[in-house]
Amino acid sequence: MNISTVEKLTGLPATAIRYYESRGLITVKRKDNGYRSYDEESVQILLQIRRLRELDVPLSDIRLWRDGVVTHSELIIKRLRALDDDSQKSRECRTICEALLKGDDPVASFSTAPFAEEEGAELSPHGGPLLLGIDIGTTSISAQVVASDSGVCVQTYNFDHNTAITVDGYPDAFAADADLLIRRATALIASVTATYPTIASIGIAGQMHGVICVDESGEILSPLYTWQNGFGQRKPDGKRTICEEIAALSGEMIPTGYGITTYYALRRLGLLPARTAAIVTVMDLLVARLTGTKPLIHPTNAAAMGAYDLEAGQFQADVLEKLQIPRTVLPDIAGGYWIVGTYDTVDRQIPVAVSIGDNQAGLLGSLADDRRVLVNVGTSSQVSVITDDPTPLGGEVRPYFDGKYICSGAALCGGRAYTLLKNFIRSIASGLGMDLSDRAIYDYLNRAAKEGKGAPLAVSTQFDGTRENPDARGAITGIGLQNFTPEALSAGFLQGIVEELYQMYTQMGAHGNVTGIVASGNAMRKNPALREICAATFGKELLLPLHTEEAAFGAALFGGVAAGVILRGESYAKIHYQNVKEEIE
Repeated sequence: MNISTVEKLTGLPATAIRYYESRGLITVKRKDNGYRSYDEESVQILLQIRRLRELDVPLSDIRLWRDGVVTHSELIIKRLRALDDDSQKSRECRTICEALLKGDDPVASFSTAPFAEEEGAELSPHGGPLLLGIDIGTTSISAQVVASDSGVCVQTYNFDHNTAITVDGYPDAFAADADLLIRRATALIASVTATYPTIASIGIAGQMHGVICVDESGEILSPLYTWQNGFGQRKPDGKRTICEEIAALSGEMIPTGYGITTYYALRRLGLLPARTAAIVTVMDLLVARLTGTKPLIHPTNAAAMGAYDLEAGQFQADVLEKLQIPRTVLPDIAGGYWIVGTYDTVDRQIPVAVSIGDNQAGLLGSLADDRRVLVNVGTSSQVSVITDDPTPLGGEVRPYFDGKYICSGAALCGGRAYTLLKNFIRSIASGLGMDLSDRAIYDYLNRAAKEGKGAPLAVSTQFDGTRENPDARGAITGIGLQNFTPEALSAGFLQGIVEELYQMYTQMGAHGNVTGIVASGNAMRKNPALREICAATFGKELLLPLHTEEAAFGAALFGGVAAGVILRGESYAKIHYQNVKEEIE
């Protein structure tokens, strides 16, 4: 078929068809005379692309589908989840998405209006080499392409990796298919580096604590046991938990989900694969696969394994000996800004940095000044400050960069508390015969919270306990005849989320050095009332990064510094903030 025939069959103008070809979304054969020749497969792909674009699926996501990184169904499900308002267009889009997931003909409900594609709309201008950052999360993989000269985020990617698996007889395993997770992350990197030929470095961050068992050659022998793994709370002798057993043997309390505890538990429970030579994090294994090298581990990830000496920067040999864990089970440590090797494409060799912890990457990608404190509220919540002292008054201390440390406090429930309130409202609405979207409920709660912030109810949001006391529970107090209102309750929940973090912050003793608050996480981004309460509680100026996916952004900066594309001192200037001061005032 020639292009005029394809125009008639797809409803797409020739300019859009050629544009999709230039973006690598379709591959078109050429005749001997140089003219394009389209086949039936090209037409079907173009029809699918048109449908996805009419549903407002970005071209970057469509490219991931065409490169085999994500499936067509995953694209539709992602779009369906984003359609959480009650507008007419959203209702129409939801109907189409649901039909597509059932396999209905995508042509049937096309708009009859002429379809126009804005060529180049997603090709943001940038200068200089690009930095690629990847973040492998518990449920999703994110990536950001960052302009090295300006810090502008050229492109953002995010998709659910759908790798969670069950381990028969062990509901507390919280495992993922390690091989599939590595393959999906690798496919993403291949797609992005093909799309952006000026990428000059790759930085990778990921979920800390979790481990994979591998043999001498690096072959995967086990699932990824994530940070949520609960084997440490098992009582194989009917008396002590495995964590208590580790503490009794070594004198160190290493929490469940940490790599050392998981390894010890696997051995204790008879689940350790026979040929296990080492345990590695998923991001360290990804770097090794990309570069063809032996896995190394950065201090930010090594500390998350447990049995780590912060000041010496080494695993504690005496603890490992008492637990009968050979040092060779753990990767060698590569500190600083270290390039492990190169990721080789057809025409390039791209330096790849040693992977770093997602907590540290999030700070690196959020703080343009080390004297600011990061308050993250998403599904969970965390407060972190950078310090020169490895022994502060309170909080968990972790390695950072440039000889510094992070002091962090984490709430086990955090942002989920607001989700709990949302679900409560949904249950009431459902009982009254109303079907409300999440967006509608959150919008209502946010409006209510702004009105009730002057006199909120006292809400403790420790609904899932604390690290020190897992049996602790939340509470709502101070209820009177005049203040039991949606406004006071909504504001109380938000105040409770912030207050729990603020109490951790006060124990860190860092107030005199802190110049401002940087907010991150989806809850902070979507909820002005929460930001306002946070600024008032901490008594500091609040800033919100312009870029999303802070850990991926931080990984990009780390990779750029390691590869010599940018200097560490320059990396601070790559972070830009939204102006939320007027909104708060």
